[in-house]
Amino acid sequence: MTAGRSACAIATLAALAACGVAPYACIEDDQCVLGGRLGRCEPVGFCSYPDDACPSGARFSENADAPLAGRCVDAQTEGSSDGPPACGDAVVDGDEQCDDGNRRDGDGCNADCRPSGETRWSVTVAEGTAAAIASSATMVIAVGHDDDASVIVAVDAGGAPSWGALVQQGPGATRAARGVAIDGDDIWVVGEEDGPIDPRAWAQRLDATGMVVEPIAFDTPGDDRFVAVVPGPIAGGATLDGAWLRGLGDSTFEHLVPAVELRALTGRDDGVVAALLVGDPTVRVFAPGGALAATFPVTLPAAETIALARDGDVVIADPVTVVRTGVDGTLRWSASFAADVRIASVLEHEGDVRVAGTRGADGDARPWIARLAADGSLLFEHTLADEPPTEIAAAVARDDGSLVLVGTSAATMRLVAVER
Repeated sequence: MTAGRSACAIATLAALAACGVAPYACIEDDQCVLGGRLGRCEPVGFCSYPDDACPSGARFSENADAPLAGRCVDAQTEGSSDGPPACGDAVVDGDEQCDDGNRRDGDGCNADCRPSGETRWSVTVAEGTAAAIASSATMVIAVGHDDDASVIVAVDAGGAPSWGALVQQGPGATRAARGVAIDGDDIWVVGEEDGPIDPRAWAQRLDATGMVVEPIAFDTPGDDRFVAVVPGPIAGGATLDGAWLRGLGDSTFEHLVPAVELRALTGRDDGVVAALLVGDPTVRVFAPGGALAATFPVTLPAAETIALARDGDVVIADPVTVVRTGVDGTLRWSASFAADVRIASVLEHEGDVRVAGTRGADGDARPWIARLAADGSLLFEHTLADEPPTEIAAAVARDDGSLVLVGTSAATMRLVAVER
């Protein structure tokens, strides 16, 4: 190998074009980053990246050596029998905890040959009852209530406190936080409180340090409570007349559905919002800006949570069953779990459906998660048996594929982060 070729073999990807050669050698996994994706430095000394089209779940970079460039990684190219253990060869050896014969994350055995859904970190953050959770690139926000006060807490990506718990009482002493959303640089929290005369909905905008920037109270008679908020920001709640959706801040979104109750609210990054209504069980989907785009009946009368898929489908769940439908209500698939499961949250993430909740008898139930493929087939389910008894309230997916759950454990709010 020439001196120029050797120098380019250890160059960064950005420098390859200037070098005029394709092969890019690696020693450590952190040298394999392409388009924001983290890859793996294979034992043969070249980078691979996740690719579901490959049986192994990984494909060599186009910048690998010519015989390997663009090829699917297989057991023959990962290593030899007298070399280091080869994750993805269907043989559990070395320090591997599992090996299902591929290099996919989130299918029960991850690309590093560790089980999917293992606890990454867990922490008790405050006294109180958990209600909702939201996540940004740098922090996780959880809300709930303790006796008569709302509770708002923030931790960083590793579970360490970002700022102390905010405990707030309303003017009539009783206040509860029910929903939280992160919208750009703003954190929006909504809930219900005792007003000077009647119960009322409240909302507030916080900055990234936890400082209250804008408090809002709704004193119109019958504006009883908010139960959820999504980026927009759009809050959902109840009035004496029915389910109430309305924008906060600069948002002009407003919609009233008479004679029904809002059970859950969800939104996508593109501004599409969906509401799960009970009383007359329906789902209503709204286009960005608030125009009604679709309405269809719910096939699960006891449905409690909802998610929007990137392809336009809707995912809803009752305590033990998840269904996926088109926006016209056409059933795509249905998946049911054991009778001792209580589903609290469904999310569509990376094309799959993530499910979080609790499993076990009352008083001794533990956090539980599952992952379903786009076709509804079960990829894995896992009970976090090492966690204390916890009633999960909600979950959020982070950009790195991990899931963070919030729940109530022995009258405290607890966060649990699990691997993808």
